[in-house]
Amino acid sequence: MLHETTILYRWKENEFEGSPRTKRWYVWFAIVFALIIIVALLFKNYLLAVLIFIAGFIIWFSDNKDYKQFVEISKRGIRIDDEYIPYEKIRSFWITKNEIGKPILILKVERGLHPIETIAIGKSIDLEELRNVLINYIEEKEMEEPSSNKIVHYFNL
Repeated sequence: MLHETTILYRWKENEFEGSPRTKRWYVWFAIVFALIIIVALLFKNYLLAVLIFIAGFIIWFSDNKDYKQFVEISKRGIRIDDEYIPYEKIRSFWITKNEIGKPILILKVERGLHPIETIAIGKSIDLEELRNVLINYIEEKEMEEPSSNKIVHYFNL
């Protein structure tokens, strides 16, 4: 936890929001994954077929709609759940709305594997006020929501 006197904002918000999966979603999901597995088997790529089956199984039974992301913004950096990112490691930020119209904070972080961090902004947070605070610590630069997030929202994963 960050030092209490340095915390400027704190919220807990659903990381992803989407509509509940319908029977139609499950039918289409099963058809698409079955076709992909059949194609992998036709090409005698058994490992790919097994991996696709495992991925489909995980997606079928996963439900991350209730997961709430904990965020703290302080005078020293940003904490997302258990990860603390000092401002020195954050190259830029952008506040925008995602595919479903929910406000998000996009951070470009100095790291190799996952340089873009997307954070759902709490309903009680004033966006203009948050922007004015962050601009004191990080460069503001227009960015788009990562394609992976758009795919998750589009396919309701």
